Amino acid sequence: MNKSDCIVFDKVTISYGAEQAVRDVSFSVPNGEVFAIVGESGSGKSTLVRAAFGMLKQANISGQILLNGTDVSTLSDGDWRQLRGTKISMIFQNPSAYLNPNRTVENHFKDLFRAHGESYDVSRVIDMLNLVHLTDGERILQSYPFQLSGGMQQRFAIALSLILKPSIVFADEPTSALDMLVQASVLDLMKEVTQALGATVIIVTHNIKAAARIANSIGVMNKGQKAEELGLPGITNSVEDVIVARDIIMSKEAGNRLHLCHCSTADSVVLVEMAKKQGLPVSAEVCPHHFTMSDDEITEDNGRFKMNPPLRNREDVDALKEGLKTGIMEVISTDHAPHGKEEKDQSMLKAPFGIVGLETSFALGYTELVDKGVLTLSQLVEKMSVNPAKVLGIDKGNLAPGKAADIVIADITKEYKIDSSKFVSKGKNTPFDGKKVKGRVITTIVDGKIVYKY
Repeated sequence: MNKSDCIVFDKVTISYGAEQAVRDVSFSVPNGEVFAIVGESGSGKSTLVRAAFGMLKQANISGQILLNGTDVSTLSDGDWRQLRGTKISMIFQNPSAYLNPNRTVENHFKDLFRAHGESYDVSRVIDMLNLVHLTDGERILQSYPFQLSGGMQQRFAIALSLILKPSIVFADEPTSALDMLVQASVLDLMKEVTQALGATVIIVTHNIKAAARIANSIGVMNKGQKAEELGLPGITNSVEDVIVARDIIMSKEAGNRLHLCHCSTADSVVLVEMAKKQGLPVSAEVCPHHFTMSDDEITEDNGRFKMNPPLRNREDVDALKEGLKTGIMEVISTDHAPHGKEEKDQSMLKAPFGIVGLETSFALGYTELVDKGVLTLSQLVEKMSVNPAKVLGIDKGNLAPGKAADIVIADITKEYKIDSSKFVSKGKNTPFDGKKVKGRVITTIVDGKIVYKY
């Protein structure tokens, strides 16, 4: 956390009586960056930004919230009236709920200019409407909000919030009230316009895909004690669980088969089991890092621990192992995501998601699952080779005569320490550097040709 950044939350706790809505949150956002806070409904993410916008008069707020170096707790009502619109602005969830249906679009702009003692400039307003892709400016200005589509209303709301060029913009679920087809275009527009104006943005969302589309940095860890210890915003289990449930229901309605990638939570296992009991064609996979490491083992705020989904707690790790043991989770995948050292060797707030996984996958699987009695060696091979081929519907994972000679030979008695400097991959970004494992890959054969030999 850097106190010279544009927005700073320093050990912020927000309470309503005895109930804590937000507890001990610390992070900062540099000038010109887009930062996303991801979490489920009720997690306190909207409470946090509304506190920074001076909207929580009845709440007890401790810690510091600094906007361009100004402690918001020192601001009077008059100060807030001057700040809102000119220095900071808010894009709310549902524009139709706060736009005045009795005022034209132009009157909304005129009211804002008048409130801040500025002369109304129609050419400036039309330029802003063009910037948010409302190109028929003169017609739009004479329209009432209810005459605009949901997407157009949100574009208008974005233009209204940015017309006086605030340096800080808060966006509270700005696309959740919009049609799915419109959401992506509005997110792209927000990023385009705020970058053009040099604004710093905090966006609140429950949708991690939306966050990834617009943000420079987002929540990077499982929401738990370790995230709090390191002062990092967390990604809750429900972010994954809600999507797993949604996709199962949608696949059932559509009559299609579904494969769920990179499952990381205990409830994902529960949901997949429920789907299978209904006879639905649903399969799921787990990555070695999620059944090997929990968030308790994160030793520092460094990008080598940043992946999506994040490392979860020990209960999730145990549930994933049990899911693999019982066959609920049929596939083990690597989620191999190489990055350069300069990208990953920094705070998780700035580093990209992903770790390398190909060169450690078998050894981690053997060490954590076979050597500890969770799976047999045959079951490990099945989940890493036979079952993935079945899911993809390809003629692989079979050593019968005439089949493709794709073979990995490993010495399962060989113990060694993982050394990322010796990886064949150019990516060295792994949290397992120095970990003692068992099961050294000796040879890799692809289509009958030796492509790797230790």
